[in-house]
Amino acid sequence: MADERGTSKSGDPILRHAQHERPFSVATGDPRTVERIGHHVERFAGPFDVLHEVISDLVHLDIFHAAPNADRNYHTLVTCGMSDRRMAVPWRFRALRYAELMLCLPADWPLSWEDLEDERYYWPIRLLKSLGRMPHEYETWLGPGHTVGNGEPPVPYADGIALCGIVLTNPRLFPGDFWDVRVKWRKTVNVYAVLPLRADELDFKLDHGFEALEKLLEGAGVNELLRPDRPSVVA
Repeated sequence: MADERGTSKSGDPILRHAQHERPFSVATGDPRTVERIGHHVERFAGPFDVLHEVISDLVHLDIFHAAPNADRNYHTLVTCGMSDRRMAVPWRFRALRYAELMLCLPADWPLSWEDLEDERYYWPIRLLKSLGRMPHEYETWLGPGHTVGNGEPPVPYADGIALCGIVLTNPRLFPGDFWDVRVKWRKTVNVYAVLPLRADELDFKLDHGFEALEKLLEGAGVNELLRPDRPSVVA
């Protein structure tokens, strides 16, 4: 469950999530969602393959993977299945009830099945899956400007990197038409970019708010194309 525990210095609410007992809820996925998101990914990122989830709890969360091509020299990863359930959004944000997530990896990122047995290469996929399931596990929601740390205090996602949390933004490498998908009548899915952050950047957002952090990220050219060794944008 999500439990609000005060506010940050910037005035944003801080939510902490506690594990709670519940039965395993098998999910199989919505064919209409798969079809529409698949068409969307192919239109904007090119032909794709699917990293299938074998056994799913709450939502069937696959990863659509578009390989580097002449137009986009990077891997594009998009979740499919997070939007099978609506998130527990406040009423004033009801237009944001459904979401999927995306990020991009450098063209030389190892993605063979053998490579993905190594956490140094698998962690971005694990991150997408854990974030995609998080709103349904804790009856909460994720939206633009939200940050999530990797534990408390946040720890790096993998050995040798300093990235230990994320912020969600609108995708920056894709046009505005990519930002949402009309899946059904009265169901539009918002697509958010996952931008991994360093610890001081997480702290900066808590102290100064999302808009201040976003200006620093934009000024440094940080977008959804992952750069594990990038320097901090916080002076």
